[in-house]
Parts: sequence; C-alpha cells; structure tokens
Amino acid sequence: MKKEEKRYAVTSWDIEDVLTFAEEYDYKITKKQARILLEENEEAIVEAMIASGWEVIASALDDLKP
Repeated sequence: MKKEEKRYAVTSWDIEDVLTFAEEYDYKITKKQARILLEENEEAIVEAMIASGWEVIASALDDLKP
C-alpha cells in the first residue's frame, strides 16, 4: 500500500466560525442562517482559498530566485 503524502494548508469553516465572525461585525444570525450561508457559498470560498494559495506559492517561489 502506498504511503499517504502529507497535505499542507488544509482548512475549513464551520457554523461556529460564521457565528463568531458575524457577532464581531454586529450581525445577528441564527445557526440555520450560518449553515445556509456556508452551503450556498462553499464553492466561492473554496475558489478564493485556492486562488489565494497560488498567489502565496508564487510569491514564495519568487523569493527563491537568486
């Protein structure tokens, strides 16, 4: 069996994260609203994380140039 390769920069959000963030910005939302927000925006969140990750990787590669 092939040894599983380590994954890096793995992250996720949950309902409590959304509720905490909303509270910090004075939004009053329910757990159901937070769940729906995550469900309806999951693809956009993933796409934004991937794009930001590639930007960081590109910048780090630039830093390696002599």
